[in-house]
Amino acid sequence: MNILRLFPLIALVTPLLSTVAPAHEFFVLLVAGPDTNQADIYDGFRLATTERDGHENETSDGHLGGLDVQISLDVSEGPASEVGQRSEPPDFVVATGQLARAEWLQTRTKDLGAVFVGVPEITTKMQADFLRQGFSDRFSVAYFRPASLTVTESYIAARLIDLAVRSQDDVAERDALEQIISAY
Repeated sequence: MNILRLFPLIALVTPLLSTVAPAHEFFVLLVAGPDTNQADIYDGFRLATTERDGHENETSDGHLGGLDVQISLDVSEGPASEVGQRSEPPDFVVATGQLARAEWLQTRTKDLGAVFVGVPEITTKMQADFLRQGFSDRFSVAYFRPASLTVTESYIAARLIDLAVRSQDDVAERDALEQIISAY
């Protein structure tokens, strides 16, 4: 078979493939309050993004739900209007500790059109489940320090996002994503 005959077919199929592909990546904003160790919120989240679906030559901060994740850290010491100031709005806003209960941050998240993921308290059962699954050991090996409460909260937030995104195959349906996350 002459390979030159395949070029017209490739030219016809290529545009069709590019129009049906779902979003390949999404953006998560981690909001750290003044009482939060910034490294803990970032590293806990980052560990979860490296545990599944990775590939060579990644240009993202990892994967959740089979999609590339871009992570940004925002230190929330300014007014609510400053949270999430970036050229593109986040798809998710993650908060731990006291900020996980902050109504102004939840309102700001809705204004941005993002899904709020707050983990205000971790139950003893959740901690036991994560310990049984070796989370603390994996974190200690990766980051050379024990996992703090903020690390664990951030890791759980990432896992919730992973669960929600996997069930939807993208991040377009914000209401569905919120329902899945709030069910836990």
